[in-house]
Amino acid sequence: MGEAVELQVGNKMGRIYAVLEEIHRLATGTQYSPATYDGAIASPAVKFVELIKKANHDHLHKLKPDDKERLERLLTEAMDALDAGAFPQHLNADQQGRFALSMQAQKAAFVGAS
Repeated sequence: MGEAVELQVGNKMGRIYAVLEEIHRLATGTQYSPATYDGAIASPAVKFVELIKKANHDHLHKLKPDDKERLERLLTEAMDALDAGAFPQHLNADQQGRFALSMQAQKAAFVGAS
């Protein structure tokens, strides 16, 4: 995988994280804990599977139909953009930085849309 593609992984993972957190926030009224964020950037292959399961089994059915449809579409788009077909085991420092920037940009888009 080329360097540019590897850096894009951080961007894509940050966007997925933000969408999952928005699903969680709308369903529970709370944001993810700092420990959840730490797990997502340290061991994405493990943490993202857990977060997606929770979103699918515990949270999506609690959302308003319009929110559910919009967030499912965004999640699908973001996950389809992952070229590797699987979550990475680890993110290096550059990828973690891109993760954080992408996550914040997606969160800002949610705030601007409300």
